[in-house]
Amino acid sequence: MIGARSLPLIRSVSIRTSLSSQAPHSTSANSAPTLDELARQVMSVISHSSDWHSFFASSDLHGKLAPSLVNCVIRTSGDLDPGKLLKFFYYSRNKFPKDAQLLDSYCILVVKLCNAYLRPHAGGLIDNLINTHPLGSILKRIKEYLSVETVNTNWVVCEELIIAYKKRGLIDAVNVLLLMKEHNLAPSERCCNVLLNDLLKANLMDLFWKVHEFMINSQVRFDLYTYCIIIKGYFKRCELESAKQLFYEMEAKGFQPSLVIYDTMISNLCRFGDTATADRLMDEMVQNGKHPNISLCLALISGYLREGGFSMAIDALNRMHKRGVDPDLQCYNMLIDGLFGLGQIELATRYFDKIQEIGFVPNQFSYAALIKGYSRLGKMEKAEFYIEQMVKSGTKPDLVICTMLISGYLKLNDTSKAMSVLSSMVELEVNPDLNTYSVLIDQLSKNGHMKLAFEIFSKLESTTGLFPDKHIYSSVILGLFKDGEINKAFELVEVMGTKGISPDCVTYTILINGNWKFGNPDEAIRLYEEMLSRKIKPDAKVYITLIDGFARLGILDEIEKFLITMVNNKFVPPDRLLVDVINAFRNVGKTELVQKVLLGLKEKCDLKINQPVYLALIDGLCSEGKDEEASRLSKEL
Repeated sequence: MIGARSLPLIRSVSIRTSLSSQAPHSTSANSAPTLDELARQVMSVISHSSDWHSFFASSDLHGKLAPSLVNCVIRTSGDLDPGKLLKFFYYSRNKFPKDAQLLDSYCILVVKLCNAYLRPHAGGLIDNLINTHPLGSILKRIKEYLSVETVNTNWVVCEELIIAYKKRGLIDAVNVLLLMKEHNLAPSERCCNVLLNDLLKANLMDLFWKVHEFMINSQVRFDLYTYCIIIKGYFKRCELESAKQLFYEMEAKGFQPSLVIYDTMISNLCRFGDTATADRLMDEMVQNGKHPNISLCLALISGYLREGGFSMAIDALNRMHKRGVDPDLQCYNMLIDGLFGLGQIELATRYFDKIQEIGFVPNQFSYAALIKGYSRLGKMEKAEFYIEQMVKSGTKPDLVICTMLISGYLKLNDTSKAMSVLSSMVELEVNPDLNTYSVLIDQLSKNGHMKLAFEIFSKLESTTGLFPDKHIYSSVILGLFKDGEINKAFELVEVMGTKGISPDCVTYTILINGNWKFGNPDEAIRLYEEMLSRKIKPDAKVYITLIDGFARLGILDEIEKFLITMVNNKFVPPDRLLVDVINAFRNVGKTELVQKVLLGLKEKCDLKINQPVYLALIDGLCSEGKDEEASRLSKEL
C-alpha cells in the first residue's frame, strides 16, 4: 500500500509525464515552445498540483517566468480558479521587479476576482496596482476587459477601486468616481451613498454635489438612504425649497420616508423657520405609523417660539399626547423660556406653576428661565423671589443664573447688588468665568463706573488667572473714550497687540467712533483702511459712523463714496443717517446732487427710501427754490 506522503510525488511525476507527452503535439523537437504553449503548461501545473511552487522551483518553467508569460496565463485562464491565479501572480511577481508586471495582468485578474466575489483579494491587488499605474490607464483596460465578460460585475470592480483610492483621501476617491463617467462605468448606489455621507461629514460640499451630479448623469438608482443624504445636503446649503421638493419627489416615487428622513426634515424645517410645514409632516409621520421622539417635539415648540407663534407652541405641546409622546420637564422649560422672550410674562409664570401641579419638580433650568426673563426686564424683585424659592427647594444657583443676576442689577445701575452677587458666588462655590467678568466690565463701563471697571479689568489676570479677551478690551476702550481718556484708550490698543489679541470689528468701530468724536477724522479713515488690510469686514455701524462724521464736516465726496459702498455691501442705512446726509448737501445748496445719488441707489441696489427721507429731500429742494422738482417728488411720495 502506498502511503499518503507519496501522493505529492506521484502528482509531480504525472504532471511531468503529462507535460512531456504534450510537447510532440505542440512543437517540433528543435523549436522552443510558444508563449501560449508555455501558458497551457503553467495552467496545467497550478490547476492539478497543490505543491506547484516546488514543481516550478525544480522545473525549467521557473527560468521562463516573465511578465508576458504571466499575462498570457491570466488572459487565457478561462474557468481556472481566480484564487489560484492570484497566488501564481504573487509568486511570479517575486521573481522580477514589482513594477514589471503588465497593467493588463493586474486589470484582468482584478475583474476575475470580482466576478468570483473574492473582494478582499481584489482590493489587495488594486492597492498594489494604483501604486504603479495611472488611473486613466487602469480604467481603460478594466473597461475593455469588462466589455467581453459575461458576468456583469462592473459595480463591484468600481467599488473596490473607490475603496482603494479612498485610503488616500476623499478627494482621490471622488476623482476616481468622476473619471469613471468617461468610461461608462459606475459603482452601486450603496457605494455612492457611503461616499456622499463621508463628504457631508467632512463638509466637502463642492465634491458632494459633484458626486450627486454623477449619480444623476450615470443613472445610478436613488434609494431611501440616497434621498436622506441629499436632503441633508440641501439643508446644509440652506436650500429649504430644494429639500422639500426632493422629499415630495421621493414620496411620489413610492418611497415611504424613514424615521431618519422625517427627523431630518422636521428638525431642519423648524430651524429654517418653516415650522408649519414641519408640523404637517409630523401629522403625516404619525399617520404612517411612526411616532416622533421627544427631540422632534422640542424642535417643533422651539421653532414656533422663534417665529413668535407662542399660541402654536402651546398647541404643539398640548398635541404631544395624541402623537404618542409624553411632554417632559424639558418641554415645559423651553416653553417658559420662549414665552418670556416673547414678552408673555404672565403666561410663562402660569406654566411654571402648572408644571408643579402636574407633578414635575422644577429644576435648575426651570428657575433659570424665570430668573433670566425677569432679569432681562429689570424686574429684580421677582428674580430675587424665584432665587429664594430655588434655594429653598435645595437647588443651588449656577454660573449662568449668577451672571444673569449681575447683568440684571447692572441694567438698573445697582452696582452694589451686582458686586454682592459676585462676592456670594465664592460662598456658593461657583467660580465666575470670563463671560461673567465680561458682562460686569461692559455694563460698568456703559454706566459710567469706569474707575471700578478699570480696577476689575487690571486685576483680572492676577486675582483670577483669567486673561481678558477682545470683548473685554473693547468694553474698557469704549468706557475710556466715553470718559475722555483718549490716550489711555490708545495705550490699551497697543497692550492688546503685545498680548497677541487682534482688534475685531467691534473694537475698530469703537476706535473709529472715538476718533470722530474727538475730532480726528484722518485717524478714523486710517483705522478703516487698516480694517480692510486685515481682511476685517466692516459692519453697518462702521459705515454709519464714517458717513455721520463726514456729514457733520460737510465733506460731500466722502459721504457719497461711503454711502454707495455701504449699500453695495447690502447694509441698509437708517432713515436718520440719510436725513443727516441730505442736510449736509442742503447746507451747501446741493440737494439735487444727493437726490441723484439716492435715486440711483434705489434703482440699482433696491435701496428703500422711506417717507422721512422723501420729506427731507422735498424740504431741501424747496429751500433752494427747486419747487417744480419738489412738487414731482411730493407726488411720487
